Amino acid sequence: MQIAKELKSLLAAAGEKGPHILVGHSFGGYDVRVFTRQYPNEVVGIVLVDASHGDEEERIDSIMPAAVKEQERKDEERSEKLDRILTPFRLYLGIERL
Repeated sequence: MQIAKELKSLLAAAGEKGPHILVGHSFGGYDVRVFTRQYPNEVVGIVLVDASHGDEEERIDSIMPAAVKEQERKDEERSEKLDRILTPFRLYLGIERL
C-alpha cells in the first residue's frame, strides 16, 4: 500500500538501515501493521501505543444500540442537507477557498 511505500522511502532518505523497531500510535498502528506485512524482513519488532484496531468500526457497530445507530443516521442526513443548502453560500463568499 501507499502508506508503507512512503514510509520505506522516508526511512531510506533519512539513511536509516533496517531492520527497524516501529512504533505506531492511534492510526499510526495501522501504518505500522501495513508496513510490517509488506516488508516483513525490514521489521524486527513493533510497538503499538493505544493503536486503532483493524476492525474497530465493525466491533463498535456490532454492540451499538439500534437507537444510537438511528440517531447517527438522522444526524448524518441532517448534516448532508445542511451542506447542500450552505455550500452555494460558502462558495459565493469564498469560504470554500479557505
